[in-house]
Amino acid sequence: MTPKVLGGLTSTSVVFIIAVIGTTVAPWQLFFQQSNIVDKRITPRVINYERIDTILGAGVTVVSATLLIAVTASAFGGTRDFGHYLDGGRVSVELGRLVGTEVGWCSP
Repeated sequence: MTPKVLGGLTSTSVVFIIAVIGTTVAPWQLFFQQSNIVDKRITPRVINYERIDTILGAGVTVVSATLLIAVTASAFGGTRDFGHYLDGGRVSVELGRLVGTEVGWCSP
């Protein structure tokens, strides 16, 4: 199966993709990491380990966020609540109701 954007690549889907990537790799984080390296006095010998740590951390974050979005979309697909998200707390309550209380942090 090839991943695709449902409904085609529209301005809304592009903004969504940019938002997901932008919250993971924000420019201020790059400046923070650079200053952190200077503050910790990390030598060039160790800097490659820091780069690997950053790449792995960003990768785990993107994969986790994608899985959360996929699970939520799958749970709400075909229900009256699909596309009517009010806030994170309400989504959690509805996930608990639809999938089970182990998934949502709030009980129904």
